[in-house]
Amino acid sequence: MTGDMMTQARTPAGPAPPPLPPLLAARDLHAHYGGHHVLQGIDLDIAPGESLALLGRNGMGKTTTVRTLIGLKPASHGTILIDGRSATGLPPHRIARLGVALVPEGRGIFHNLTVQENLYVAARGGSGLGHRWDLDRVLALFPRLAERLDSPGTRLSGGEQQMLAIGRALMTNPRLLLLDEATEGLAPRVRGEIWSVIRTLKAEGVATVIVDKDLAQVLETCDRAAILVKGELAFSGRAAALAADRALQRRLLGV
Repeated sequence: MTGDMMTQARTPAGPAPPPLPPLLAARDLHAHYGGHHVLQGIDLDIAPGESLALLGRNGMGKTTTVRTLIGLKPASHGTILIDGRSATGLPPHRIARLGVALVPEGRGIFHNLTVQENLYVAARGGSGLGHRWDLDRVLALFPRLAERLDSPGTRLSGGEQQMLAIGRALMTNPRLLLLDEATEGLAPRVRGEIWSVIRTLKAEGVATVIVDKDLAQVLETCDRAAILVKGELAFSGRAAALAADRALQRRLLGV
C-alpha cells in the first residue's frame, strides 16, 4: 500500500450531512366544516421531486386535504411545514410564493379573461429548480393553447380548460403541484395527454400530489400513495406495493 493510500485509509469519514426536510409536510392535521370533523389527524410528507397519490372513496377528505395544504381551508388543528418551516395559517398567495401551486377540481378558469390573460395573471419568478416556466414553455407543453390565445375561457372545451388550469399553475414556477381530479370527465385521448404532461413534470423535478379516480394510471405514475378513510390516514406506502395488493384496494377503495 502506498503512502497516499495509507493516508486515505486512515482519514476518518466526515459526519453524514443531515437529511433534507420534506418539501411539504402535514402533522396531525385537522379540519372542520361546521360541526363536521372532515380531517382527523392527517400526517403527510412530500419530498422534493416526489409524486404522491392521494386516494380514497368519495367524501373521505381528499379535496379538503388539498385545500388545507394550499391555505384555502384553514386547519382547525395541526401544523403545515414547507422546507421544515411552519406555513400554518398562511394565506394561499403566501404559500404559492413558497413554491406550491394548485390545479383545482373544477379548474377555476377566469371565463372573462382570454387564454393568454389567464396565463399571465399567474406569472411569477422561478422557484429554484434550475428552469423557468414562461408563456413559451407552457405553450410548447400544450400546443392547443397556442392556437387559442385570444379565446375567452368560456369558449374552451373541457380538455382545453384543464390544460389551461395546469399551464396557469406552472406559470407560478412551482416546486410542488397539487392536482385535484385533473383528468375527471375528459375524453380518453385528452386524459392520456394530461398523464403524459404529469410524467414530464415529474421528470423535470416538480413534486406532485395527485387526486384522481384512474387508479391504474395514478399508481403507475406516483412514487407513493396515501389512502384516506373517513378523514383518517388508512394507508401510506409505496405505490407499487398498493398496486400489487388487490385485497387492500378492495377493502379501502372498493375497487
